Amino acid sequence: MSKVKCFENQQIISAEGMTAITAELWRQTDSTFALYVDAVHEREIRNIKRSRDWDITATYQKGGQVVGLQWRVPESDYRAAKRIEKRINNSVHDSAIEPSFWREESG
Repeated sequence: MSKVKCFENQQIISAEGMTAITAELWRQTDSTFALYVDAVHEREIRNIKRSRDWDITATYQKGGQVVGLQWRVPESDYRAAKRIEKRINNSVHDSAIEPSFWREESG
């Protein structure tokens, strides 16, 4: 399955045409931001729940399964939230790239 990054809204688009947002941070009010994290990033979600005192403002579901969580982030924690967003998106985009020498060796 090949994946392509869409830079405008931090999305991964698979060859099958399914779209999944990985992580996104945006301004919600004058004093807060919202951080969305796709549910497949279980480790990051556990870390956020354990180490941050952020309120969950939304739970996104599809077919009875949780597909993402959204937190309210105070402006004072913007940099921490931005690092989380960047770490998640970089890990997804890096794993979606298949170096050409791997393809040559495998067949």
